[in-house]
Amino acid sequence: HNVIEIKGRALPTGGYVTTYDNITEFINTQNILENRVKERTEEIEKINQSLRREVKKHNETEMALSEAKSTAEISNASKSQFLATASHDILQPLNAANLYASALLERTDTDREHTENLHHLHNAIGSAEQIISNLLEISRLDTGSFTPKIVPFALGDILEPLANEFRVQTNKNITFKWRHTLLWCESDPQYLRRILQNFLSNAVKYTNTGKILFGCRRRQNQIEICVYDSGPGISEAHQKRIFDDFYRIASNVDGAGLGLGIVFRFSELLSHKIRVYSRNENGCLFSVLVPLCTKKTRISDANVNENIAPGLNNLNIYYVDDDEKNIHALSTLTNNWGCTLSSSTNSAASLDYAKNNTAPDVILMDYQLDPEADGIELADALLCQWEDIPVCIISAAADEDLPTRVTEHGFDFLRKPIKPGRLRALLDRYLQRKMEKQNN
Repeated sequence: HNVIEIKGRALPTGGYVTTYDNITEFINTQNILENRVKERTEEIEKINQSLRREVKKHNETEMALSEAKSTAEISNASKSQFLATASHDILQPLNAANLYASALLERTDTDREHTENLHHLHNAIGSAEQIISNLLEISRLDTGSFTPKIVPFALGDILEPLANEFRVQTNKNITFKWRHTLLWCESDPQYLRRILQNFLSNAVKYTNTGKILFGCRRRQNQIEICVYDSGPGISEAHQKRIFDDFYRIASNVDGAGLGLGIVFRFSELLSHKIRVYSRNENGCLFSVLVPLCTKKTRISDANVNENIAPGLNNLNIYYVDDDEKNIHALSTLTNNWGCTLSSSTNSAASLDYAKNNTAPDVILMDYQLDPEADGIELADALLCQWEDIPVCIISAAADEDLPTRVTEHGFDFLRKPIKPGRLRALLDRYLQRKMEKQNN
């Protein structure tokens, strides 16, 4: 149908004008535009409804993720608490077993077969201890319990002790070489040491013949610390998974496959890049890049050049531990060294002993004792009775700040299970101090 628009207008001089316009096309166009607007409005409404549904789903997903995250955090915290408690409880008897095995190994009247079995026992205890310690360390890394303390330090301060530690662990078919450095870097010395320990441990485990090289090189404003070995190497397929937890290239090598997982976590924590170069059957190179810094002025460690006393005869030790097995095991070991050891199992007995006995030469103190006092508090109380005695706090507690708090009190710290070599070195130092006091 046509649409006619009629318009009329009066003339000034009289008369009337009427016009007729066909506006059919205009009306049709208008209707088309209105229909399009309506269609677009309906489409937009559908899109808005879809967006509202998506927003609702997103909010629901976000809430679900938040709940899942909260549950995971609670689960992780529970896992960490369980591992911390379980590790402490498991490490206690391992500590006693390790001390017993060390004491028996030092006896000269043991036949060859028993000595060999004792070495196997000692190594098995060490392996179990390492696995438990690694599990606990991974748990604490995953829950953010570690806080790096970045400081400038001489790189040689951690490289040289590590070189000495692992040189004696290599078999006679391996040449262990390391290059001293005067470079300084910025990192957390303790955490960087853990990275390098795992590199060196793997090199020693997987290299049967050839050589292990340990050192560093300057890379512009960074230092690349390298561990190279001539072992079997790592294929490209294995390289993609070597930093996964529990992944092992060879099943006939000791360990649980946790070392490089710890390396990866510490490198992420410190923002240090890890590099791996290897070809199958052609050895491998692991390295970590750390920031280079200028040398700082420092006070030299007075204990570095201390003479080690030849024996521990007449060193009187007072040991406090709530586990009698630990006391008996440590007594067996220190008796082999010529020490005299007295002990107590709780705070009350320790304070009573201090009132009725002369001061010992050394106090060894477990940290987790009874509800009345921890090891630091009890040691402070004993020093009120016995003045100027060296104290070493011993603990398997999963507390990252404990060594710092112990050091702030002026005490030494050893972690359980006690390494007999470290204990012996500490007691040597205490005996040297005793002899110097007597000479003065």
